[in-house]
Amino acid sequence: MKKAFIFLIPAFLFGACEQVSSIFDTENEDEITVARVGDHYLYQSELDKILEGTVASDSNSLRKKYIEKWVQNQLVVEQAKNSETIDFEKIDLKVEDYRDQLMIYAFEKQYVSQNMDTVISQEQIQDFYETNKDNFLLRTNIVRGIFLKFPKGTPGIKRVKPFLLSDKEEDVEKLRSLAFTYGDQVHLDRNTWVELDEIIFNTPFNNEVGKLTTALKRKKLWEAEDEDFTYFFLIDEYKIQDEDSPMSFVENKIKEVLLYKRKTDLRKNLLKNTFEKAEANKDYEIYEIN
Repeated sequence: MKKAFIFLIPAFLFGACEQVSSIFDTENEDEITVARVGDHYLYQSELDKILEGTVASDSNSLRKKYIEKWVQNQLVVEQAKNSETIDFEKIDLKVEDYRDQLMIYAFEKQYVSQNMDTVISQEQIQDFYETNKDNFLLRTNIVRGIFLKFPKGTPGIKRVKPFLLSDKEEDVEKLRSLAFTYGDQVHLDRNTWVELDEIIFNTPFNNEVGKLTTALKRKKLWEAEDEDFTYFFLIDEYKIQDEDSPMSFVENKIKEVLLYKRKTDLRKNLLKNTFEKAEANKDYEIYEIN
């Protein structure tokens, strides 16, 4: 992930080579020059700033690629300047508008970062959930329970089923120990809702999906095996597609929605306050066009 991010930065900035170098139409003797095309110069200080934060082991490769791309871009730009069919005034307007949008985005981001309350209370989550319940219908079947997958011949595997059906704390601990010692796949969090398809994917339980509703109502403990593994699936609770989602299952999604709404409201307020302040101070005028 880190390397991909590093490469994206120079790739984005390649398109701005003309803007960066246009500041230096003549050679600056106080700067170390790394490349030149016509009257345009690329300086070491510019390159260092562009590649700042990159991994040392990649810096030489990125440096070479950036310089080569800069030269290629400048050569094409020099040719483009002689074109009689390019509307340079329109391009300048687009560049100015793009620069303004970047500044607005950076300022809004800073404003939101400094002013947004990121704390979401359980009461706020509950209120949003109750108000928007119809928007949280399940798109898939979900379950709460325990899922265990053991290799065939696991020591003590015959004790797994009694442990699963026991409420004794000592049996729960023995099951946990057995699962983490020998289990190939372990899900012991009985309080967390998970998608059924995700749990039973590539297991013999997939064969019962066609008659899922009946199977879930009939069985609390599923047990199956194939050539290599033995599977145990203890279901504490289940919900079927198109039923209401449990609040805990959509809690993170609700948080994301509430935070996004706060960001949007802050941006709107920033624009509104800026406009009202400018209006009060008579900082702008809009002229009628005949």
